Amino acid sequence: MKVVGFGGSRECGDRGLVESVVAFFLRRGWSVSVGCAVGADEAVIEAVLGAGAARRLSVFSAFGPWGLGSWRGSAVEAVSRAGWEGARVKYWAGGDWFVPLRAALARRSVALAESGLSLFVAFPGSYSRGTWVAVRAAVAAGVQVVVFPLPGLVFPLPDSSFLSLGEGRWVRSFWGLGWRWLPAASQPSLL
Repeated sequence: MKVVGFGGSRECGDRGLVESVVAFFLRRGWSVSVGCAVGADEAVIEAVLGAGAARRLSVFSAFGPWGLGSWRGSAVEAVSRAGWEGARVKYWAGGDWFVPLRAALARRSVALAESGLSLFVAFPGSYSRGTWVAVRAAVAAGVQVVVFPLPGLVFPLPDSSFLSLGEGRWVRSFWGLGWRWLPAASQPSLL
């Protein structure tokens, strides 16, 4: 079964793009994995639940059940609802509550990237350091990556050193709205 992982900015704004991309993969029978933050992660969870596909959803949560260890950037209600509706929720995916928040969020992103994904889709905003941590983790795990910049983000970014993913280049993808990372020794495309 093909699995698409999602991540993105906590400041998602208009969720239409996120919902459209999620629907694209659900219609093709893919399963979905996502993190636990407000913004893009939350939009992905809500799109999957709205499509009645909770059993095809896995959520990697940096916090525990009932929101233990969560913070203001956590989508506690959406994650809890996903679990109630039948999604698989991996609580403490970044380590227990003794792990510092930044480390737990980064570890959660790595756990998601290394979970057997076929593809990782990111929705970065103007400040999305955590999103790029997840993108780099996916590339390091050998997962294909597609990025859909959210409105207001110029892409590729002028400071390409921030997006240093190794040898390769970004190419237009998905209706001209996304960018796919092509490593120099490119793997076969699933798209």
